Amino acid sequence: MNSSSNQHSQSFSDLELVSDRIIFKLKRDLFPTLSSNSSKNDINNNRNNNKEIILSELTKIQMEIDDERFPISLKLKIAKSLIERVVCDPQGGGEQNVFLFSSSSSMAEQRHFGYTIIQKAMVKPSNFQDEKDKEELMAIIQRELELSARSGYQEPWPVKSKVAQITAEFIKREGSLVWIEFAKAIRRMLKSECAFEQELAAIITRYVAEDVALHSEEVFADKVRDLLSGMTSTIDEITRALFEALERNFRVENMFFEQNYNQQMARQHSNATIAILETVSVYAEWAPLVPFVRSGLVDSCAALLVRSRVALI
Repeated sequence: MNSSSNQHSQSFSDLELVSDRIIFKLKRDLFPTLSSNSSKNDINNNRNNNKEIILSELTKIQMEIDDERFPISLKLKIAKSLIERVVCDPQGGGEQNVFLFSSSSSMAEQRHFGYTIIQKAMVKPSNFQDEKDKEELMAIIQRELELSARSGYQEPWPVKSKVAQITAEFIKREGSLVWIEFAKAIRRMLKSECAFEQELAAIITRYVAEDVALHSEEVFADKVRDLLSGMTSTIDEITRALFEALERNFRVENMFFEQNYNQQMARQHSNATIAILETVSVYAEWAPLVPFVRSGLVDSCAALLVRSRVALI
Protein backbone atom coordinates (compact mmCIF):
# COMPACT_ATOMS: atom_id res chain seq x y z
CA MET A 1 0.00 0.00 0.00
CA ASN A 2 2.82 2.38 1.01
CA SER A 3 4.75 1.42 -2.11
CA SER A 4 1.78 2.26 -4.32
CA SER A 5 1.25 5.56 -2.49
CA ASN A 6 4.95 6.44 -2.85
CA GLN A 7 4.84 5.65 -6.56
CA HIS A 8 1.79 7.88 -7.01
CA SER A 9 3.41 10.66 -4.95
CA GLN A 10 6.64 10.35 -6.91
CA SER A 11 4.73 10.38 -10.17
CA PHE A 12 2.86 13.55 -9.16
CA SER A 13 6.11 15.17 -8.03
CA ASP A 14 7.69 14.39 -11.39
CA LEU A 15 4.73 15.87 -13.22
CA GLU A 16 4.83 18.93 -10.97
CA LEU A 17 8.43 19.47 -12.05
CA VAL A 18 7.30 19.10 -15.66
CA SER A 19 4.60 21.74 -15.11
CA ASP A 20 7.17 24.15 -13.61
CA ARG A 21 9.43 23.58 -16.62
CA ILE A 22 6.53 24.26 -19.00
CA ILE A 23 5.62 27.50 -17.21
CA PHE A 24 9.25 28.65 -17.29
CA LYS A 25 9.62 27.87 -20.99
CA LEU A 26 6.33 29.51 -21.93
CA LYS A 27 7.06 32.73 -20.07
CA ARG A 28 10.75 33.00 -20.92
CA ASP A 29 10.86 31.86 -24.55
CA LEU A 30 7.37 31.83 -26.05
CA PHE A 31 5.53 34.67 -24.32
CA PRO A 32 8.23 37.09 -23.13
CA THR A 33 7.16 40.31 -21.40
CA LEU A 34 8.85 43.67 -21.30
CA SER A 35 12.00 44.02 -19.24
CA SER A 36 14.77 46.56 -18.79
CA ASN A 37 16.75 44.80 -21.52
CA SER A 38 14.02 44.61 -24.15
CA SER A 39 11.53 46.82 -25.90
CA LYS A 40 8.06 46.11 -27.22
CA ASN A 41 9.39 46.29 -30.80
CA ASP A 42 12.21 43.85 -29.98
CA ILE A 43 9.74 41.30 -28.61
CA ASN A 44 7.30 41.64 -31.50
CA ASN A 45 10.08 41.48 -34.13
CA ASN A 46 11.55 38.38 -32.52
CA ARG A 47 8.15 36.66 -32.46
CA ASN A 48 7.43 37.59 -36.09
CA ASN A 49 10.79 36.18 -37.19
CA ASN A 50 10.24 32.90 -35.34
CA LYS A 51 6.53 32.24 -35.84
CA GLU A 52 6.89 28.69 -37.14
CA ILE A 53 9.24 27.68 -34.33
CA ILE A 54 6.95 29.19 -31.70
CA LEU A 55 3.86 27.48 -33.13
CA SER A 56 5.71 24.15 -33.23
CA GLU A 57 6.80 24.53 -29.60
CA LEU A 58 3.30 25.51 -28.48
CA THR A 59 1.84 22.46 -30.23
CA LYS A 60 4.31 20.17 -28.43
CA ILE A 61 3.53 21.76 -25.07
CA GLN A 62 -0.23 21.52 -25.65
CA MET A 63 0.11 17.82 -26.47
CA GLU A 64 2.14 17.31 -23.29
CA ILE A 65 -0.47 19.07 -21.17
CA ASP A 66 -3.35 17.19 -22.88
CA ASP A 67 -1.86 13.85 -21.81
CA GLU A 68 -4.38 12.03 -19.59
CA ARG A 69 -1.66 11.34 -17.02
CA PHE A 70 -1.29 15.05 -16.45
CA PRO A 71 -3.42 15.92 -13.36
CA ILE A 72 -6.15 18.54 -13.69
CA SER A 73 -4.69 20.45 -10.74
CA LEU A 74 -1.41 20.94 -12.64
CA LYS A 75 -3.20 21.93 -15.84
CA LEU A 76 -4.99 24.62 -13.85
CA LYS A 77 -1.70 25.69 -12.29
CA ILE A 78 -0.15 26.24 -15.73
CA ALA A 79 -3.24 28.00 -17.06
CA LYS A 80 -3.47 30.24 -14.00
CA SER A 81 0.18 31.28 -14.33
CA LEU A 82 -0.45 32.32 -17.95
CA ILE A 83 -3.61 34.35 -17.38
CA GLU A 84 -2.52 36.14 -14.21
CA ARG A 85 -2.43 39.92 -14.36
CA VAL A 86 -1.08 42.78 -12.31
CA VAL A 87 -3.89 44.38 -10.37
CA CYS A 88 -3.07 47.81 -9.00
CA ASP A 89 -4.83 48.75 -5.78
CA PRO A 90 -6.54 52.13 -6.13
CA GLN A 91 -6.14 52.66 -2.38
CA GLY A 92 -2.43 52.02 -2.63
CA GLY A 93 -1.70 54.95 -4.90
CA GLY A 94 -1.41 52.81 -8.02
CA GLU A 95 -3.31 53.02 -11.28
CA GLN A 96 -7.09 52.96 -11.14
CA ASN A 97 -7.47 50.27 -13.79
CA VAL A 98 -6.26 46.73 -14.34
CA PHE A 99 -3.17 46.58 -16.50
CA LEU A 100 -1.07 43.77 -17.87
CA PHE A 101 2.69 43.46 -17.55
CA SER A 102 2.86 44.45 -21.20
CA SER A 103 0.42 45.75 -23.75
CA SER A 104 2.13 43.70 -26.47
CA SER A 105 0.29 41.04 -28.46
CA SER A 106 2.50 38.51 -26.65
CA MET A 107 0.56 38.98 -23.41
CA ALA A 108 -2.83 38.59 -25.13
CA GLU A 109 -1.56 35.41 -26.82
CA GLN A 110 -0.24 34.13 -23.49
CA ARG A 111 -3.60 34.56 -21.81
CA HIS A 112 -5.42 33.07 -24.81
CA PHE A 113 -3.20 29.97 -24.57
CA GLY A 114 -3.96 29.71 -20.83
CA TYR A 115 -7.70 29.85 -21.52
CA THR A 116 -7.30 27.18 -24.22
CA ILE A 117 -5.71 24.83 -21.66
CA ILE A 118 -8.76 25.23 -19.42
CA GLN A 119 -11.17 24.86 -22.32
CA LYS A 120 -9.57 21.60 -23.48
CA ALA A 121 -9.54 20.24 -19.93
CA MET A 122 -13.32 20.75 -19.73
CA VAL A 123 -14.02 18.70 -22.87
CA LYS A 124 -13.70 15.32 -21.16
CA PRO A 125 -16.77 14.60 -18.96
CA SER A 126 -14.73 12.63 -16.40
CA ASN A 127 -12.43 15.57 -15.65
CA PHE A 128 -13.04 17.79 -12.61
CA GLN A 129 -14.54 15.00 -10.51
CA ASP A 130 -12.42 16.22 -7.61
CA GLU A 131 -14.29 18.99 -5.78
CA LYS A 132 -11.04 20.90 -5.12
CA ASP A 133 -10.31 21.06 -8.85
CA LYS A 134 -13.88 22.19 -9.56
CA GLU A 135 -13.69 24.89 -6.87
CA GLU A 136 -10.36 26.10 -8.25
CA LEU A 137 -11.80 26.27 -11.78
CA MET A 138 -14.83 28.22 -10.57
CA ALA A 139 -12.59 30.64 -8.65
CA ILE A 140 -10.48 31.23 -11.78
CA ILE A 141 -13.58 31.87 -13.91
CA GLN A 142 -15.13 34.27 -11.38
CA ARG A 143 -11.88 36.20 -11.05
CA GLU A 144 -11.48 36.43 -14.83
CA LEU A 145 -15.03 37.72 -15.20
CA GLU A 146 -14.37 40.40 -12.61
CA LEU A 147 -11.01 41.49 -14.03
CA SER A 148 -12.14 41.32 -17.66
CA ALA A 149 -15.10 43.56 -16.84
CA ARG A 150 -12.87 46.04 -14.99
CA SER A 151 -10.32 46.26 -17.80
CA GLY A 152 -13.05 47.23 -20.26
CA TYR A 153 -12.17 48.21 -23.80
CA GLN A 154 -8.50 47.24 -23.24
CA GLU A 155 -9.45 43.58 -23.68
CA PRO A 156 -8.79 42.25 -27.22
CA TRP A 157 -11.79 40.45 -28.72
CA PRO A 158 -10.15 36.96 -28.83
CA VAL A 159 -9.41 37.19 -25.10
CA LYS A 160 -12.85 38.57 -24.25
CA SER A 161 -14.51 35.84 -26.30
CA LYS A 162 -12.45 33.12 -24.62
CA VAL A 163 -13.47 34.28 -21.14
CA ALA A 164 -17.12 34.13 -22.22
CA GLN A 165 -16.69 30.70 -23.84
CA ILE A 166 -15.03 29.17 -20.78
CA THR A 167 -17.69 30.57 -18.46
CA ALA A 168 -20.50 29.28 -20.70
CA GLU A 169 -18.91 25.85 -21.10
CA PHE A 170 -18.48 25.52 -17.34
CA ILE A 171 -22.15 26.40 -16.82
CA LYS A 172 -23.28 23.94 -19.53
CA ARG A 173 -21.07 21.26 -18.05
CA GLU A 174 -22.38 21.66 -14.48
CA GLY A 175 -26.05 22.29 -15.31
CA SER A 176 -28.99 24.24 -13.95
CA LEU A 177 -27.76 24.84 -10.39
CA VAL A 178 -24.58 26.52 -11.60
CA TRP A 179 -26.54 28.53 -14.19
CA ILE A 180 -28.88 29.80 -11.45
CA GLU A 181 -25.84 30.82 -9.38
CA PHE A 182 -24.14 32.55 -12.32
CA ALA A 183 -27.42 34.20 -13.36
CA LYS A 184 -27.07 36.46 -10.31
CA ALA A 185 -23.70 37.70 -11.58
CA ILE A 186 -25.03 38.03 -15.13
CA ARG A 187 -27.96 40.19 -13.95
CA ARG A 188 -25.55 42.36 -11.97
CA MET A 189 -23.29 42.75 -15.03
CA LEU A 190 -26.24 43.64 -17.28
CA LYS A 191 -27.29 46.34 -14.79
CA SER A 192 -23.76 47.79 -14.69
CA GLU A 193 -22.99 51.25 -16.05
CA CYS A 194 -20.05 49.73 -17.95
CA ALA A 195 -20.93 48.89 -21.56
CA PHE A 196 -18.15 46.32 -21.77
CA GLU A 197 -19.43 44.47 -18.69
CA GLN A 198 -22.93 44.38 -20.18
CA GLU A 199 -21.53 43.09 -23.49
CA LEU A 200 -19.61 40.30 -21.73
CA ALA A 201 -22.72 39.24 -19.79
CA ALA A 202 -24.78 39.15 -23.00
CA ILE A 203 -22.18 37.04 -24.82
CA ILE A 204 -22.02 34.49 -21.97
CA THR A 205 -25.82 34.26 -21.86
CA ARG A 206 -25.98 33.74 -25.63
CA TYR A 207 -23.35 30.98 -25.56
CA VAL A 208 -25.30 29.10 -22.88
CA ALA A 209 -28.70 29.68 -24.50
CA GLU A 210 -27.48 28.46 -27.90
CA ASP A 211 -27.20 24.88 -26.65
CA VAL A 212 -30.78 25.00 -25.43
CA ALA A 213 -31.99 26.53 -28.70
CA LEU A 214 -29.96 24.40 -31.09
CA HIS A 215 -29.74 21.17 -29.04
CA SER A 216 -26.04 20.94 -29.74
CA GLU A 217 -24.59 17.44 -30.05
CA GLU A 218 -21.99 18.46 -27.49
CA VAL A 219 -24.68 18.42 -24.80
CA PHE A 220 -26.63 15.25 -24.08
CA ALA A 221 -30.43 15.34 -24.05
CA ASP A 222 -30.66 15.03 -20.25
CA LYS A 223 -28.26 17.92 -19.86
CA VAL A 224 -30.30 20.03 -22.29
CA ARG A 225 -33.43 19.36 -20.23
CA ASP A 226 -31.63 20.20 -17.01
CA LEU A 227 -30.17 23.41 -18.45
CA LEU A 228 -33.54 24.35 -19.97
CA SER A 229 -35.16 23.93 -16.56
CA GLY A 230 -32.61 26.26 -14.95
CA MET A 231 -32.82 28.89 -17.69
CA THR A 232 -36.61 28.82 -17.67
CA SER A 233 -36.63 29.44 -13.91
CA THR A 234 -34.57 32.62 -14.38
CA ILE A 235 -36.17 33.86 -17.60
CA ASP A 236 -38.12 36.71 -16.02
CA GLU A 237 -35.04 38.19 -14.33
CA ILE A 238 -32.69 37.68 -17.28
CA THR A 239 -35.02 38.98 -20.01
CA ARG A 240 -35.90 42.02 -17.90
CA ALA A 241 -32.18 42.74 -17.35
CA LEU A 242 -31.57 42.33 -21.10
CA PHE A 243 -34.42 44.77 -21.83
CA GLU A 244 -33.04 47.42 -19.45
CA ALA A 245 -29.49 46.99 -20.80
CA LEU A 246 -30.72 47.23 -24.40
CA GLU A 247 -32.67 50.43 -23.73
CA ARG A 248 -29.79 52.01 -21.82
CA ASN A 249 -27.06 51.17 -24.33
CA PHE A 250 -29.08 52.18 -27.36
CA ARG A 251 -30.03 55.49 -25.76
CA VAL A 252 -26.42 56.36 -24.85
CA GLU A 253 -25.06 55.11 -28.19
CA ASN A 254 -27.64 57.15 -30.08
CA MET A 255 -26.78 60.28 -28.08
CA PHE A 256 -23.07 59.94 -28.87
CA PHE A 257 -23.81 59.11 -32.51
CA GLU A 258 -26.07 62.11 -33.09
CA GLN A 259 -23.72 64.53 -31.34
CA ASN A 260 -20.65 63.00 -33.04
CA TYR A 261 -19.03 62.97 -29.61
CA ASN A 262 -16.71 60.44 -27.94
CA GLN A 263 -16.67 57.83 -30.69
CA GLN A 264 -14.83 55.31 -28.52
CA MET A 265 -17.67 55.33 -25.98
CA ALA A 266 -20.20 55.15 -28.81
CA ARG A 267 -18.48 51.99 -30.14
CA GLN A 268 -18.53 50.38 -26.71
CA HIS A 269 -22.28 50.95 -26.34
CA SER A 270 -22.85 49.88 -29.94
CA ASN A 271 -21.00 46.59 -29.29
CA ALA A 272 -23.09 46.02 -26.16
CA THR A 273 -26.30 46.73 -28.08
CA ILE A 274 -25.38 44.23 -30.81
CA ALA A 275 -24.39 41.56 -28.25
CA ILE A 276 -27.70 41.99 -26.41
CA LEU A 277 -29.74 41.80 -29.65
CA GLU A 278 -27.90 38.59 -30.63
CA THR A 279 -28.72 37.10 -27.22
CA VAL A 280 -32.36 38.13 -27.52
CA SER A 281 -32.59 36.43 -30.94
CA VAL A 282 -31.34 33.16 -29.41
CA TYR A 283 -33.79 33.40 -26.50
CA ALA A 284 -36.61 33.98 -28.99
CA GLU A 285 -35.93 30.49 -30.42
CA TRP A 286 -37.07 28.69 -27.27
CA ALA A 287 -38.23 31.07 -24.54
CA PRO A 288 -41.90 30.90 -23.43
CA LEU A 289 -43.78 33.73 -25.11
CA VAL A 290 -45.52 35.26 -22.07
CA PRO A 291 -42.43 36.20 -19.99
CA PHE A 292 -40.57 37.17 -23.16
CA VAL A 293 -43.31 39.65 -24.12
CA ARG A 294 -43.75 40.79 -20.52
CA SER A 295 -40.08 41.79 -20.33
CA GLY A 296 -40.60 44.47 -22.99
CA LEU A 297 -38.05 42.99 -25.40
CA VAL A 298 -40.57 42.39 -28.21
CA ASP A 299 -41.70 46.02 -28.15
CA SER A 300 -38.11 47.28 -27.96
CA CYS A 301 -36.99 45.19 -30.93
CA ALA A 302 -40.01 46.30 -32.94
CA ALA A 303 -39.21 49.92 -32.17
CA LEU A 304 -35.57 49.45 -33.17
CA LEU A 305 -36.54 47.99 -36.54
CA VAL A 306 -37.96 51.31 -37.70
CA ARG A 307 -34.59 52.95 -37.18
CA SER A 308 -32.61 52.35 -40.36
CA ARG A 309 -29.21 52.42 -38.66
CA VAL A 310 -30.19 49.64 -36.27
CA ALA A 311 -32.21 47.66 -38.80
CA LEU A 312 -29.02 47.26 -40.86
CA ILE A 313 -27.39 45.52 -37.90
